Amino acid sequence: MGASKVDPAYLWLDAIGVPRDQVQPSQRQGSQSIRTQVRNDILDGVFQPEPTLAKLVEADVDLTEVAWSGSAVSNLPGGIMVVRDGFREDNPELTKAILEKHVKATEFLTNRPGDAASIVSDTFGEGLSTSLAETALGKKTAGFITDPRPITEGLNALGEIMAENGVSSESVPANEIVDPSLYVDVA
Repeated sequence: MGASKVDPAYLWLDAIGVPRDQVQPSQRQGSQSIRTQVRNDILDGVFQPEPTLAKLVEADVDLTEVAWSGSAVSNLPGGIMVVRDGFREDNPELTKAILEKHVKATEFLTNRPGDAASIVSDTFGEGLSTSLAETALGKKTAGFITDPRPITEGLNALGEIMAENGVSSESVPANEIVDPSLYVDVA
């Protein structure tokens, strides 16, 4: 688990009543280190993104999925691309071009996962086979979307959790954070 006290993992643990003093954080590490620590009873659990989880399953590590972040925050994407408002205002054409590339990449990942897995594998190198990349890309945790509108409900829920746990003084509505107008213009 990450070392940051505002890590979403802590927020979800707080939400289900697990005291923070019962959790010992460690820096995020690769699958080889996690596999070794689990097999040597050093590590009891992990909060990790793909493809690390797929690599652990492939290595037959004795782990059981107990929770998925998407169950607490609906439509949770695998990652979020953001730009500062000032950058967007100063560089509208570049911002639009970046989003157009993002739309194409998302469509490629969604519509051609086998081809995308090959490229991802080539990018990562020997540590990630094409079949393992395809497994990771096909999991519910991949969450590739470009339209920001579906994540607003989840952002609202995450904002409420953060406010309830003292991470922020108040919950900021997602419509004040997410501006879908650029996506609508590109799509």
